[in-house]
Amino acid sequence: MIRLIGGCLLLFVGAGGLYASSLYQKADEVITQVGTAEQVPKEEAAQTKPLTILLMGTDYREETQSMNTDVMMGIALNPKTKSATVVSLPRDLEMEPEGFRAHKANFFYPHFYAENKETAFGKSKDLYGEFFGLPFDYMVTIDFEGFVKAIDELGGLTLDVDMDMRYVDEADGTNIDLKQGTQLLSGKETLDFIRYRKSNRGTEESSDYERNRRQQQVLDAIVGKLGTVDGAAKLGQLLEAVGSEMKTDIPADQIKNMIKTYYSIKRENIKYMPLEGEWVSPFVEVEENKLQEARDALRKEAGLPVSSVEEKNEGPGKTGETGDSDSSRTEGPAVERTDAPERTGTWIEEDTGSDSREPDGPDSSRAGDAEDSVYRESTDTDLSSQPGEEIGSPDDSSDLSPSLESGISR
Repeated sequence: MIRLIGGCLLLFVGAGGLYASSLYQKADEVITQVGTAEQVPKEEAAQTKPLTILLMGTDYREETQSMNTDVMMGIALNPKTKSATVVSLPRDLEMEPEGFRAHKANFFYPHFYAENKETAFGKSKDLYGEFFGLPFDYMVTIDFEGFVKAIDELGGLTLDVDMDMRYVDEADGTNIDLKQGTQLLSGKETLDFIRYRKSNRGTEESSDYERNRRQQQVLDAIVGKLGTVDGAAKLGQLLEAVGSEMKTDIPADQIKNMIKTYYSIKRENIKYMPLEGEWVSPFVEVEENKLQEARDALRKEAGLPVSSVEEKNEGPGKTGETGDSDSSRTEGPAVERTDAPERTGTWIEEDTGSDSREPDGPDSSRAGDAEDSVYRESTDTDLSSQPGEEIGSPDDSSDLSPSLESGISR
């Protein structure tokens, strides 16, 4: 979703005016709470060096004791041009990194989180960085509850709802009920607008691509709202709302650097690139040229040479440690697969869609949520499955493949 998250991150990036106001102290408190205490070398500061950020949106639900990942985005920020490039991955994109067999793109972070919360950021940055073709300096996750609070603090967003949307799931409390047309949406309604994919009430269904488009419409609306006097006046509350739901390995000093550097970023200088693909059940496959175009756009924004197909695996050198990044951006990653020490939950591949494109029937539908990779809190679950295997999957005997290209149409 900044798809969702990016909008929430931009609540920090777009808060530059805060530093010239009486709200500085509040902002400083929130940033110190959210960011790490790590010192940032001058040459690594956002004012001088382009930054790359992996953004993810998570949704933890008390009703089901599960965590879903619904956003995967690569962002590059360039201080010289005061511009940004945002590439969003379809959640159903097929990925098959080394040590795993094929999974949907939204599988991996919940899996790493279930293995070891402390190393989940580092492993995710390595894996998605390898796929995107560049190292990620930092990672941010934002729970959707923070997004809802932030939109409500802004007074809602005026958005163009492209179709009637209706979906109900009593098990997890989902109740999406939106009518087509331009209208003012609350935080909860904006979240529904972005998440809507499938229907169990007779309305038209959406593709991942359409969801990505909606999410970028929301991001653009957030950036626009922050540029108003009313939006700027509420930045203290916004930062507080988002900060309580955000986890990141960005140092607090670097967040402040980002605010000072990008507070004046213009809407037209933010380039959105949703990856479009073709549904080949049970995955979305993206054409190689489209994937390469997205990779090149991120690399160019990050001040890196535009890569050839052979160079796309360039990424951070060391893996498995939260906050680790390779500032030289020259070493390739090796995604380490090791047995996790102590686990506090498990990840499950769930078939959650009633979309006619998928092989399963409506009984398995969770259309408003539509997540396949779910982290469940657990104290007694048998987690003896080997890394990369699906618990309870009929395909547990399938071979592992080192290829990252399975999500690319050949």
